[in-house]
Amino acid sequence: MKKYILVLMLISGLIFTESFGQCEDYSSFPEGESAAKALFKSYRELMEIKDFEHAFEVWQQVYEFSPAGNVAHYLDGVTIYKALMRKATESSTVVNYQSELLRLYDRRMKCFGYPSETENIILGEKAVEMYHINYDENVTIRTFKYVLETEEMRHSPEFVAVYGTFSAYLFGGEKIDLFHLWQSRKRLEKILNYNFENSTDSIVIKSYQKAKTTTDLYYNMYLNEADSCTEVVKIFKKVYKSADSDSLRNIVYESLQTLNCIEAFETIEKLRKNPIGSIEDSQIGEELKQLENTTNLAAKTAKKAALAYDKNQYLLSAELYEQALTETGNNTFKARYAYRIAEIYFNKINNKTEAKKYAILTTNLDPSWGMPYYLIGNMYESSYQECVEDAKINSKYMVQAAMDKWLMAKELDVNVVDLANEKLAQYKDLIVVDIFCDNLVTKTIMLDCWINEEVKIQKCEE
Repeated sequence: MKKYILVLMLISGLIFTESFGQCEDYSSFPEGESAAKALFKSYRELMEIKDFEHAFEVWQQVYEFSPAGNVAHYLDGVTIYKALMRKATESSTVVNYQSELLRLYDRRMKCFGYPSETENIILGEKAVEMYHINYDENVTIRTFKYVLETEEMRHSPEFVAVYGTFSAYLFGGEKIDLFHLWQSRKRLEKILNYNFENSTDSIVIKSYQKAKTTTDLYYNMYLNEADSCTEVVKIFKKVYKSADSDSLRNIVYESLQTLNCIEAFETIEKLRKNPIGSIEDSQIGEELKQLENTTNLAAKTAKKAALAYDKNQYLLSAELYEQALTETGNNTFKARYAYRIAEIYFNKINNKTEAKKYAILTTNLDPSWGMPYYLIGNMYESSYQECVEDAKINSKYMVQAAMDKWLMAKELDVNVVDLANEKLAQYKDLIVVDIFCDNLVTKTIMLDCWINEEVKIQKCEE
């Protein structure tokens, strides 16, 4: 092994470059194919014991001389570089590792990326990797954009989840407008629908369903079909159909792109394809402007809140979302802002009392949304220390209280069913009714601690 390492160091140094140009296989290895395969086995054994520094030295040799010996070289290289990045202390070293890691995807496309459909899938994986390693944001955006424009449908569930999350982050930071957020959702829906229709593996389908649940949570923060602009758009369609002058579609676009209404954007798409008619002096023009002004104020505040959250300024983020609550009369928007506050207080500030208060406010603003109930159930689940050990509440009562919330969540909202079922499955054996009990009674128990809520339990009494 030392002999091979010395050869590599003399030829290319510790960090190799793109000086090689072909896709050689194991037969091109200087010491022969069997030696290359032995090195492949050796570095993988080192990876298994998490010795990535030595694995890197061996991996470099086999990859340098036989880059097309096995596609696993590229996948293993990504794993090794990421492990080294986590341990690096110099920023220049991290940047160097990042560049080499991403170059692996380029080389893999060259050696294993044909036909073009496969190349597009690999490029999608590269875009996901850019997101994970916090690569240059503009380059990451352009890469995702190019991948999606190829209209490849066979991207992974991880690609779906990452791009949906990334799009919501970009909108929250005012880096894309609402129209492009909506457009990103439509593109992901096409990918999801294709894979739902063409996948036969139940595990794979479940992974896509989980990815859809993740993206829906983020998109629904900003995009919702049942909001205040629906009726406005209906009026707009009537005016549009009856108009007889040239269309000012740019005005329509600017007016509507800030509204949370899927139907509005679908109308814009039609306008772009068939630009006829005018709304400049119509009733709809005035109504759109008025609605835009009231919506924009809260939307801009919410974007500031999202940006503060991204910078780990959680209290400021909660305050800004609370401000956004007062700046809109749209209950759908209010519910989303209140839910974000609840999440922040629970997950980042560890104040369950405030978190529950805003989660309950969310249920009042949007009674059909299951996520706030799911969140409250999670709060109860995480309260073992203060409520069971410290306040001496029966652990089964706590479990029952959490399960009640998860059951409520799935009953109200089909989008939360999978999340709730995962939680319920973990605790179903803890709440067991004695089927041989002759006197089974239902009792209402008041849970103290920070919860202050009644829970119904079944007990066997003699």
